[in-house]
Amino acid sequence: MILSPVKPLTTEHTPEIELLLCCARTRTNRELADKIQQLVQQNIDWQYFVAVQSMLPA
Repeated sequence: MILSPVKPLTTEHTPEIELLLCCARTRTNRELADKIQQLVQQNIDWQYFVAVQSMLPA
């Protein structure tokens, strides 16, 4: 099965993209940590998360 990181374009981020954006920050605070904790408790498509993350520059 070939995985495609393509999801429909919307004006809102998917939980996976939101999680990536939160985790990409170089500094954190309690509010951001709470947001990350909330996001990982959602139904994250981990295969999509990894596919998108692997496309980003290091």
